[in-house]
Amino acid sequence: MNDGPILLIEDNPDDRELTLRALARFCADLNVIVLKDCSEVSELLEERGRFAPAVLPKPPSLILLDLKMPQVDGISLLRRLRLNESTQFVPVVVLSSSRERRDFRAAYQAGANGYVPKPVEFDQFIEQIRFICQYWLHCNQH
Repeated sequence: MNDGPILLIEDNPDDRELTLRALARFCADLNVIVLKDCSEVSELLEERGRFAPAVLPKPPSLILLDLKMPQVDGISLLRRLRLNESTQFVPVVVLSSSRERRDFRAAYQAGANGYVPKPVEFDQFIEQIRFICQYWLHCNQH
């Protein structure tokens, strides 16, 4: 794994803030790039707009992806990430409020490495983010 940034792809401002706070609590000095929708992901993959190559000199080391987004759903976006040369092997953890079996299955079939249901309880969510941070830090040490 590289020491590239973590991408957080989340359209909901409250969920973005919650995830960023949880990441900051357990993973100090992270470089997290927040993408709010599929158009921003397109800019990143095509290295245009605010994502010129100098802004993202290394591929991401981890992608946290919401499933339920406007315009393009997370499963379609995940498939696109898996087809892109710079993100095809990057670990992707789906963070979703969906607990439906079909979403879980679809995420793994599309290439997700993990699926974390967003719980309503802050403490549970914090604990899940702690595990993600431990995984990320462990992978970056090898």
